[in-house]
Amino acid sequence: MTKHMAEILQWMFTRRHPGYQHVLTASNGKRPLSDFGAAIDRMRETTGVKDWVLHDMRRVVLVRISDFKDVVSETAEAILAHAKKGMERVYNESTEFVYKKRAALELWHACLFDVLNGKSWKATLRDHSQIKTEKKGRTD
Repeated sequence: MTKHMAEILQWMFTRRHPGYQHVLTASNGKRPLSDFGAAIDRMRETTGVKDWVLHDMRRVVLVRISDFKDVVSETAEAILAHAKKGMERVYNESTEFVYKKRAALELWHACLFDVLNGKSWKATLRDHSQIKTEKKGRTD
């Protein structure tokens, strides 16, 4: 978890409904959030994108994080909790690997923050020196 995400969750925790324990909830804290169906339906109605599925978000994160110069594919896959194969499961969970995932998420947050504040993805890529220079054939 990034520092910024921890701050957001702490902010949400302090503003949750008094007497309830859950932060990520659709019931004012009475029950944890467990079904994204209604939220996805609302998003589809709002945006007009009818064929969007939750897995699309994972795909976007994987593709965009793969643009970062210092993020190898194993790190991007681990961020999405994709299963490792064989002995890789045993030997690739070092503390250094955890720091690599956190660094990639911090960079993802910085880029996402820029885009959410009106900057294009292309401009965001230009502004962050940690981004790969080759674009794997994409023109966005």
